[in-house]
Amino acid sequence: MIIKKKLNVFPGYSVDDNKLNAIDGNTGEVISLLNQDKVYKYKKNEASDMTNAANSGLQNSNQKLTEEEIDAIGNVSKFITKEKASDIIKESIDTTNFDMTINDSSLSKDRINENYIWEIGFKDGDGKVDAKTGELLSFYFYNNKDGNENMSKSDAQKVAEQFLKKTAEEKFSQTKYEDNNNLKFKNISQDGNIYSFNFVRQVNGIDFDSNSLEVEIDKTTGKIIEYQNRWYDNVTFPDISQAITKEAAFNKINEYGDFGLEYNLTDNNKVSLVYNFRNLKGNYIINPISGVRIDSEGKTYKDNKLPEYCDISGHPCEKIVKELLENGYYISGEKFNPDSNITQINFLKYLYSPEQSSYSDDDFYEMLIDRGIIQKDEKNPESLLSNQDIAKIVVRYLGYDKVASHPEIFKNPFNDSIEYKYQGYAAICYSFGIMKGDNNGNFNGTSKVSNAESAQIIYNILKQNQSAK
Repeated sequence: MIIKKKLNVFPGYSVDDNKLNAIDGNTGEVISLLNQDKVYKYKKNEASDMTNAANSGLQNSNQKLTEEEIDAIGNVSKFITKEKASDIIKESIDTTNFDMTINDSSLSKDRINENYIWEIGFKDGDGKVDAKTGELLSFYFYNNKDGNENMSKSDAQKVAEQFLKKTAEEKFSQTKYEDNNNLKFKNISQDGNIYSFNFVRQVNGIDFDSNSLEVEIDKTTGKIIEYQNRWYDNVTFPDISQAITKEAAFNKINEYGDFGLEYNLTDNNKVSLVYNFRNLKGNYIINPISGVRIDSEGKTYKDNKLPEYCDISGHPCEKIVKELLENGYYISGEKFNPDSNITQINFLKYLYSPEQSSYSDDDFYEMLIDRGIIQKDEKNPESLLSNQDIAKIVVRYLGYDKVASHPEIFKNPFNDSIEYKYQGYAAICYSFGIMKGDNNGNFNGTSKVSNAESAQIIYNILKQNQSAK
C-alpha cells in the first residue's frame, strides 16, 4: 500500500535561527554569527557511509515499490528502462575515477510529486532519475583520489551554474544563489575540499526554502560530486497580496522574541555585541495575513507545554508518572486517568513522547510501521491494549522481534497459560523486568492495561535501556 501525502504549502513570515545572522550593535550592519552546530566531517574511509546518507537524503518521501505494486501500475512500458536511467546519470558527470558498476536498482514512487523514480546504485555512488521524463533528480559520488587542482570558489560556481543550465535550465532560471554562510539544508565541512552551491526557488520574489538545486564540487579535482534537485512540480502557492508588511511582522514576532542586545560569538575567538531575538527557539512563524503565530504545518500554534495532572495525587502511580513527566514522557490532557484502559494511540505516543509531537497521527503511525513497531494491519488507534498486545510492542521497541517470533525456544515464566504466539514476547518482557505479572505471577494476556500500568511498563523500559548503556 502506498500512502498518499497531501502537499501543504502556506505563506508565513519567519525568523529562522539557522540563518545565523544578527545586527552588529555598533555599526547596524548585518553580521554572521558563529555556527556552533555539529557538522559532518568527511573522511575517505567513510565514503560508504556518505553514500548511504545520500540514499536516504533527497526524495526521502519516496517509497520503494514491490514487484506486485509495479505490476499493478499497468503500462510499465511508459517508463524508461533502468539501463536508460543509468546512462542519463553517467552522461551527466565526468565518470573518470568513478566505478560505475551497477550494484542495485529499484523503482519507487515520490508521494509528493506523484511520479515514479529509478534509483540506481553504483559501486562508487548512486543517482535518481524520473522514470517517465528522464529528468535527472540527484546523484552522489565519492572519489578516493585527491586531484592536484585548487579550484577557486568563483570558478567552481561557474561550473555549477553551467551544469544547472544544461541539466535543469527552466528550474535554474527560477532560483537565486544562496551563499554557503546561510545554507539552510546543511553546513558541510569536508576537509576544506568541497564547495557547496545552493540555488533556492523564488516564488513572487520570495524564497521557497523547501525547493532548491544544489551542486557540490571537489575543488581538488574540479568534479561535480553531488547534485540534488529538490522541487515540487505540482504545487499551488497561496495569494499573499494582502500580507502585512515586514515591519509589522517584525513587531508581532518581537512580542515574543524579545529583540535586543546580547553578546554572541562571531568568530572562534571573537565575542561581539549584537541585536538579536533572544527568546526564540527554532523557527517562529506568523500568518502573513492575520499576524497570528502558526506552526510548521501552517496551523494555529499551540504551546506544547507538559501537562499538570490533577488526578494522580495519592494514587500508587503518582511517583512514577511524575518522574516520567519530568523526563518528557506524558499522556496529553489535564487528567491522567490512571485507572482508565489505555488506547493503542495513547500508549504509542506515551512510549514515543520525545518525538511524537512532531508528527501528525498518520505520519506517526507511518513512522511506527517503518520501524516495525506495529504492522499495517495492526493499526487501530482507539483499540484498548491488552498485556499481550503491549508485550509485542515492547519487544519490537527493544529490537527482539525476530527472536520473540519463535515461541518454541521460550519457556513460559508466568503461572498462567499464554497464547502460544505471544509466549516469546511475554518471556522477554519478564526477563528484562518490564512485565512481571500480577501478585499471583499471572501474565493475564488478554486483560486490558490501564494508564497507570502503562506508566510502570514504560518506566521499566527506560530503566532497562539506561542500565544497558
